[in-house]
Amino acid sequence: MVVSCSAYGCSNRYIKGQPIHFFNFPFKNNILLDKWVNALKRKNFKPTQWSRVCSEHFTEEDYVHRPGSDRPLLKIDSVPSIFKAFPSYLQPKPIKIRKLPAQRNQLRIDEPILEPILEPVEPICGSNSSIAENLAENSNYCDKEVQTSDSYTSELKLKRKIKYLHQKLHRTQKKVDNLEDLVNNLKNEGHIDSEQQNIIINNFNGIYL
Repeated sequence: MVVSCSAYGCSNRYIKGQPIHFFNFPFKNNILLDKWVNALKRKNFKPTQWSRVCSEHFTEEDYVHRPGSDRPLLKIDSVPSIFKAFPSYLQPKPIKIRKLPAQRNQLRIDEPILEPILEPVEPICGSNSSIAENLAENSNYCDKEVQTSDSYTSELKLKRKIKYLHQKLHRTQKKVDNLEDLVNNLKNEGHIDSEQQNIIINNFNGIYL
């Protein structure tokens, strides 16, 4: 059976070796099938399982690009849209890009150019002091302030660290006392002798628990 294109005015037929490919109608998708039939604009046309549409009626965006494959594959939502045989009133109208008038792209020469108004700046210091002297004084003041702030921060950190070490030492001493009480109880109950008691205490002596 000869395979030919069902599009209006298209005379393409399948010939082995030619670069034109033919695609089946999407019968498994009724919505997409209706779009294909409406795109062909053939009165009373009903496609069959042998009906085909050739590749000349699809755009590059309609294909799935598969590197290394010679056979093109349509995307699942592709619809034929190129029909050169249609009369002019059925052809899609080209999109016109409106150009802006030339005067909109140019600055109007007759418009005055506004210059910035510079107001006199009041001196920072009194009339008897120079700006440089005031800046130097402000800089020295800031340096002293920063140094004072750094010293206070360092002192505060040291106080916190000393407080933490005191608390840690207190907890450690408490654990050592508890250990000694435990060892003494074990000795009093006869679980260990004096030699074992001394060994345990000496082993844990100086170790933070």
